[in-house]
Amino acid sequence: MRWASRRPVPCLPRRLTAPSDKRFVDPAYAENALYYLLEQEYLLSSQLVDELLDAADLDATEETKARFAARFIVDALSPTNTLPGNPAALRRAFAGERTHIGYESESRQRIGIRHSRR
Repeated sequence: MRWASRRPVPCLPRRLTAPSDKRFVDPAYAENALYYLLEQEYLLSSQLVDELLDAADLDATEETKARFAARFIVDALSPTNTLPGNPAALRRAFAGERTHIGYESESRQRIGIRHSRR
């Protein structure tokens, strides 16, 4: 049984990381294949946008504006901005904690403001 003596091959490839990005610190991004895929796909897309802007022949003002707009769009598309893409938020939701949804109506109820019906 020659194959049985081989060391196991890791199923997940080398991980791209963004050291200053705190959105992906949850262990689920390293342990769960789906979250790993979401993180890597996002980081690769972000890297692609940066490389496209590096390759573009833009003057300083255009480059600053383009990088600002691109970063805004890329950050908005982060998987951590959605409930299914954020394992910490999912854990809180399934544990019974309220997420930001419904806080406005809850605070209105606490101070006695009712919705007016017309």
